Amino acid sequence: VTGCIRWQVSAVVLVAILTCVPIATGARSIEIATLPAAKATVTNVRVGLHTDKTRIVLDISQPIAFRYHVSSNGTAVFIDLPDVKWTASPFEPRHSKGKILEFHYSPAANGGRFNILTDGPVSISEPFFVKPKGKRGHRIVIDLVGQRLTMPQFGRILYPSH
Repeated sequence: VTGCIRWQVSAVVLVAILTCVPIATGARSIEIATLPAAKATVTNVRVGLHTDKTRIVLDISQPIAFRYHVSSNGTAVFIDLPDVKWTASPFEPRHSKGKILEFHYSPAANGGRFNILTDGPVSISEPFFVKPKGKRGHRIVIDLVGQRLTMPQFGRILYPSH
């Protein structure tokens, strides 16, 4: 009789444990699934002078969708970066290369705007993403090309496919 009771208690305990495990696992996976995604972080801005363009590279923790706009006179470029955290250093004289006079980041409730002032009219070649390679992480590349006359330019970059 004692052996039978022990077996029944063991069976009840085992069923209780097995019943609770999927519930707990399901609860944890739901909790993880509902956590907000981490914001992308812009950690650095680099500027490079090329013979035919001025290149701006934003080091970013993950790819994002963003919008850009060039002012009607072509001397200001606005890059709207939704849901980003900006930790990159502010403008320094070393950044003043090619067409770039100055830049600054203006935070907003849902991300912010990267503003670039240029020494003359520019247009943007199609911005693109570079995947991580070596010690470099994700990057957004924006090429500014000098223009004599310019029209307002708008664009949107969608999340790149992997």
